[in-house]
Amino acid sequence: MANLKQIRRRISSVKSTQKITRAMKMVAGARLTRAQQRIVALRPYAVETAKVLAEVTAAGEAEADESGIESEHPLLARRPVKSVLLLVITSDRGQCGAFNTNILRAAERERREREAAGQEVKIAVIGRKGRDFYQRRKIPLFHVFSGIWEKLGPESARVVARKVLAPFLRGEVDSIQVVYNEFKSAMTQKVTVEPLFPLAPVKALSCAPPPRGGAHGLDGASVERCRALT
Repeated sequence: MANLKQIRRRISSVKSTQKITRAMKMVAGARLTRAQQRIVALRPYAVETAKVLAEVTAAGEAEADESGIESEHPLLARRPVKSVLLLVITSDRGQCGAFNTNILRAAERERREREAAGQEVKIAVIGRKGRDFYQRRKIPLFHVFSGIWEKLGPESARVVARKVLAPFLRGEVDSIQVVYNEFKSAMTQKVTVEPLFPLAPVKALSCAPPPRGGAHGLDGASVERCRALT
């Protein structure tokens, strides 16, 4: 049976652990708040960029339909889908519940469905968790992006964009799909699988063909959005 001295030592040890845990919680809370603020600040940019791209694409397709000449822009090229590149976005660290598990489960489901349909699937991964998942299963990877979360910014985005676009522009893959967790709140994320390329107009934006104006077929509102984004 523990004596009084051992009990006191144990109480002191538990109190020290509580202090360390409390400090870790404060640091994690501060990081979470900063990350959430960055996500919220970037969301308007992402939404408006998607709208502009959709309108440019729709304008290009409308012009191609009228002229009977298919668009020559490589990012609009539509080919029979025989090969697909999946860009799977995970975190570098764990201890975040089912965050990574849900992404990887969705990515695996997408991979198996496409392979069952006779399509070749290549996988590019952002984040160590995704890399480790596929390496343990000995599934070959097209590319692993390392250190993206450590230096997140426009230059890192360009590195990813250049690498995943290269096989599409060369005709080695016919479609690029991204698998990620869409942020809803600190406690809620929605696993999303959506196409990146080829670019396609979002029909929900407008029931009518986009008006033409300027070199890219943008109307005044679209031009103003471009200016606001830059």
